[in-house]
Amino acid sequence: DLSRRDLDEIMRLGTYPAVIAESDSRIREDILRNLATNYLYKDVYMFESIRNPRVFEGLIRMLALQIGSLVSVNELSVGLGISRGTVEKYLRLLEQSYVVRIVRSFSRNPKNEMKKGFKVFFVDIGIRNAVIDNVSPVEERPDKGAIFENFFVSERLKAAALESFPPSIGFWRSRQGAEIDVIEERAGKISAYECKWSETLSDSFPVFKKAYPEAEMAVVNPASLLVGIERKMI
Repeated sequence: DLSRRDLDEIMRLGTYPAVIAESDSRIREDILRNLATNYLYKDVYMFESIRNPRVFEGLIRMLALQIGSLVSVNELSVGLGISRGTVEKYLRLLEQSYVVRIVRSFSRNPKNEMKKGFKVFFVDIGIRNAVIDNVSPVEERPDKGAIFENFFVSERLKAAALESFPPSIGFWRSRQGAEIDVIEERAGKISAYECKWSETLSDSFPVFKKAYPEAEMAVVNPASLLVGIERKMI
């Protein structure tokens, strides 16, 4: 069984086989950095003929610093000094290359809920940490909540990809600011998950429950993940 220490190491260094197979922590970190450099900054450039590698690297870093947050194409465009079209092209390239996944907002009531927002998560959380050059222990980090959310979302997406009829996966946000991290919809059935580092309840659950009374909801944290999130379903 996976231990809490194992889980923390996965959230720190990711799940690439070459990283997992190595027992020495320092060597694992070096392997991860090499993977990030060779894959993101060499292979993708070579096959896709990126004209401005520095801008592309800047975009990846900006995305890495925004996991768990809404992404604005306009802000990325202004921050990088490139067109919206180029930002959107690079985002598509990163998703097609399995570096990131774009997760869009869930809504059945556009009047009260965000309909067009999106977030960007890294397929491998270790690569994300390598991109921002921080592979320190997760417990000590101010971004540990975002790291756990990225890890959980990525694992749900990987599990869905193995199914013949996968659920749609998104997030929910009301126009008043209430938010649920993960919404899975399968054949009209809704499951909602709120990612928390510690065992705290979500202030957004009552708002979401009022809008979707039939939905199942769960607060997920590293401890509950190890024993099975189904025990936390409300």
